[in-house]
Amino acid sequence: MKRTSHLRAIYLITFFYALHYAVTLYAESSFLTRYVEAGSVGLLFTGAAIISILIHFRFSDIIRRLGNYALILILAAAEIASLVILATGPSREIALLTFTVHQVVLTLFFISLNVFLENFSRDKTTGATRGVFLTILNSAILLGPLVTGQILRENEYSVMFFASAFLMIPVFIIIAFSLAGFRDPGYDRISMAESMRQAITRDNIRRIFIVQFLLEFFFSIMVIYTPIYLSKTIGIPLSHVVGIIMPIALLPFVIFPYLTGLIADRRIGEKEMLFAGLIITGLTTIFLPIIGAKGVLVWALALFITRIGATLIETMAGTYFFKQIDATDTHLISLFSNLRSLSYIIAPIAASLVLVFTDMKYLFVFLGLAMLSGLWVTAKLKDTR
Repeated sequence: MKRTSHLRAIYLITFFYALHYAVTLYAESSFLTRYVEAGSVGLLFTGAAIISILIHFRFSDIIRRLGNYALILILAAAEIASLVILATGPSREIALLTFTVHQVVLTLFFISLNVFLENFSRDKTTGATRGVFLTILNSAILLGPLVTGQILRENEYSVMFFASAFLMIPVFIIIAFSLAGFRDPGYDRISMAESMRQAITRDNIRRIFIVQFLLEFFFSIMVIYTPIYLSKTIGIPLSHVVGIIMPIALLPFVIFPYLTGLIADRRIGEKEMLFAGLIITGLTTIFLPIIGAKGVLVWALALFITRIGATLIETMAGTYFFKQIDATDTHLISLFSNLRSLSYIIAPIAASLVLVFTDMKYLFVFLGLAMLSGLWVTAKLKDTR
């Protein structure tokens, strides 16, 4: 019963955390154009990602010293403070510094949350547990743009950041009261070099890392460049991009995770669904440039289909990875979570190189081909069934 109550608390924390995250997610790149040129926005995400990875080198030491309970409370408080500062319309220097802190905290918080989730999960139900987690996470992420779409009709970025900060307050309170007394497992004292060695030499860990990185690469490109492309190139109002297109596009992340996680536990396993996810995402993304029209619903449907595949990849990659480890493997959990940061280093650089030679619409062709490259790696995974 105690395990169940802790899982429920984590699910509730996840909902409010994801909702706060989603309120700003698809408007941050546009917000940053107030301070820097559109072509430099990706570099800000890259800088924050580099800092996140550098901190990751010390993450195991930090979590052993503070404990996961104290660490996640500190991160929640830091996130609230960062959002409030951004909401006040600070100077350019303060805004860029605070945005960097905000991005770093998001990464570390998610790692800490996954440590809690893994601690209270059982291997035989990992797929279902991760499925519930992702369903809740993505339901909140779906609701966030609906809120943002209303706010951005008046270009009220300050209201957006205040709303996001307000939604983090329940996160802090629930953690403080529901997870107090949490007993940290005996986290492995493993150096970064050893962590990297394990991630590289353990065949199935290495392969699922590659698949997860491709997914994070996909998300990075989509989050940074899709709002800019649709609003600046296609001419769709940003409020329609954030308030209509993205909520529809994100529906698969609500509909499918629990069902696919359950199927992975009981029937066909993760490998086959990873194949399907990569094919759907890759092919659909390649054909995005042919749309070209200003039809909001057409774009919403196209992006919806890409996310059907991405949902399968996200659920299956997470399920497969967490079946390979336990809660003491914080070094591997941290590495796995930091693939998002790594993608924010590589994706903007890769996108910038692509954009030197071609229009932004062909960035989607490059992205689709990158996703299809994951089929070769997936074929070599050892199925868990």
